[in-house]
Amino acid sequence: MTEIRYVRIRLIPTDIPDVRIEGVTRLEPGEGRTVRLRAKLLPERGGGENGAAPCIRWKTPDGESMGPELIYTVPPGFTEVSVGVRAEFADGSATSDEATLVLPPAELAVTNACIKVEAETFTGQGGGEINIYKPESVSGRAITYWHKDIGHWLEWTFEIPEAGHYNLFARYATGSHHAERDLMLDGKVPKDAYRRITFPWTGGWSGSQGVWRYRKLGPPVELAAGKHLMRMTNLRDGLGVDYFLLKRVP
Repeated sequence: MTEIRYVRIRLIPTDIPDVRIEGVTRLEPGEGRTVRLRAKLLPERGGGENGAAPCIRWKTPDGESMGPELIYTVPPGFTEVSVGVRAEFADGSATSDEATLVLPPAELAVTNACIKVEAETFTGQGGGEINIYKPESVSGRAITYWHKDIGHWLEWTFEIPEAGHYNLFARYATGSHHAERDLMLDGKVPKDAYRRITFPWTGGWSGSQGVWRYRKLGPPVELAAGKHLMRMTNLRDGLGVDYFLLKRVP
């Protein structure tokens, strides 16, 4: 007995242009929380023109909007969101594209009263040997190879111009799902949350722009004006660090 099967195939016209999202999708500290994107049609990739202008629809976590451009303010609770665009043509055909927006925590949208400590400017280390190099998209240089020796510590000195409470952030990258460090300020752990800081996986070991993320290290700490010493110790797995930021709490 011969078995006959049928397959339904939908043919997409070859003259439908592709739609692509253009614009800055990665914001740095101090660059706010608003992105401006544009939907660009690429007829050269689709093989020709398709008559009337299409209807452009954007999809964000907040809903949908229409038009060739999208001005979108990312809600404070997000550091990574996906947006999509869809071009719908009069004949019923459509093409689409997606982009991931990556931002620092909302507290870093404005970076006034921030103190930056470059990771490569460490003033001491023990229990291991760090590497300094310059991967893509870092400020100055970065540190890596901070994984092999448990107990390997690094120290940084920095100066606080004005006494107050400060939040601590790190720009980091890791290909591990279990990276952990502790943190001491001036010889002691400032709060229990700093005894074991976890660093979520970012997708890689710092070799490319797309793997860098920001991590708020714990609750605010009180610091006097003047010089301070920060020490971080490897408790588990690897971590690349670009820099630290200390931002004064209003």
